[in-house]
Amino acid sequence: MYTLDLFKEITQIPRPSGHEDKIREFLISKAKTSGFSYKIDDIGNVLIQVPGAGTQKYNPTVVLQGHMDMVCEKSPDVQIDFFTDGLSIYEDGGYLKAKGTTLGADNGVGVALAFFCATLENHPPLEILLTVDEEVGMTGAANMPKGFFTGTRIINLDSGRVGLITAGSAGGDDSVITLNKECDSSYKAVKQVYITLEGLKGGHSGGNIGLGRLSANKVASDLFCQYQEMGINFRIAEISIGAAANAIARDAHITLLFQDEADCKKAISVQSRLHSGDGEILDVIYTDLDVDSTLMAFSLETQKDVIFLLSELPHGVRDWQDKASHLPRTSSNLASIKLIDNTIVIVVSYRSFDNSMLPVVRDEIEMLVSKTAGSVIASGSYPAWPPKETSILRDTCAAVYKELFHSDPVVVARHVGLECGYWEQLSPGVEVISIGPNLFDLHSPTERVEIASIAQMEELLTRLMQEL
Repeated sequence: MYTLDLFKEITQIPRPSGHEDKIREFLISKAKTSGFSYKIDDIGNVLIQVPGAGTQKYNPTVVLQGHMDMVCEKSPDVQIDFFTDGLSIYEDGGYLKAKGTTLGADNGVGVALAFFCATLENHPPLEILLTVDEEVGMTGAANMPKGFFTGTRIINLDSGRVGLITAGSAGGDDSVITLNKECDSSYKAVKQVYITLEGLKGGHSGGNIGLGRLSANKVASDLFCQYQEMGINFRIAEISIGAAANAIARDAHITLLFQDEADCKKAISVQSRLHSGDGEILDVIYTDLDVDSTLMAFSLETQKDVIFLLSELPHGVRDWQDKASHLPRTSSNLASIKLIDNTIVIVVSYRSFDNSMLPVVRDEIEMLVSKTAGSVIASGSYPAWPPKETSILRDTCAAVYKELFHSDPVVVARHVGLECGYWEQLSPGVEVISIGPNLFDLHSPTERVEIASIAQMEELLTRLMQEL
């Protein structure tokens, strides 16, 4: 299978967001081998121009669009350098998976499908549009110059289910909070405890936020608040929770210090009071360590600010577009807290189908931060993609799907950030749809793609190219 084979090659090429050089070189090399022309814009996006073929040779151009970067997440016990290493992939029960890491099927399979279309006997002129940095603010799409592509029919290959035609998506933004870490050198610990979490699923902060999965950040906040309610004297010394802005925080690594053994004993008996809406069985793991005299306790003021922010910053669904199908209208993801040198960095990502709600959430976050010694900036804003009432491209794809698979596809707007909103801005009046194979557990180490669904996508695109 062409797409599967090419995707397997792609998994061996490191491609974290912001570091797409190697994958770009690989894809350009493939274009050159096929005799296709290409161009690169200043930020690193690529456009590969494929002449039409067969019966569709002189038809209007179709844009096939995907992104080159991937979310790099791993299980705690896995050793990998995402900047230099390929993935360890394997087939299991009809799925392609990676051992203990994200697979990058989002959006490596979409990129491979675009190249598959260029091999067909009959297809219109194609522009294969490949962007950078989709997973960290869509800066590739946001900075693309007008006129970089010319086609007015755009097929984004970044959706995650066969039979689903995405015809609209949410807009979003990130708020990055920074707080100076002030230390208390007078706090002399007699006990040191390391906290980790087990049982959380994490997942995509858009596609999975409506399921009610727990955030490791909110679990940590609940633990800290319980310690305070119990009168326990403790200090945070180290804290690292979550990873990517668009992933629900799954892992936590926290080091606590205690001046009293009795307080430590009470603390390690505490489990979270939070309950998952998606069947997660959470376990808080406490490990007793020898006291490291070089570790410095957070000052009371810094610790107070951290606990306040983790407690009060928004996470989860704010309101619903369609509750029955777990589709939020507006949501927030308390994504991560990291200690970088002497600076505490907290990231909140939020989405909405209503562009006017993004500044509302942003203002609420700024108000909360103003009550602390921290500061906040917004970064990574991207526009919503409003569904169109009429679309020949959407209707043609739906008709082809029904003809091939004898059932109606589901046409939806999705609570995820897609680059499609930028295509509307760059070229008003374009028709856009988003389709893709069956992907599961995106942005997590259990990410997988159903192999049979890749074959279905090849079948769908082969027929669709004959109709466009």
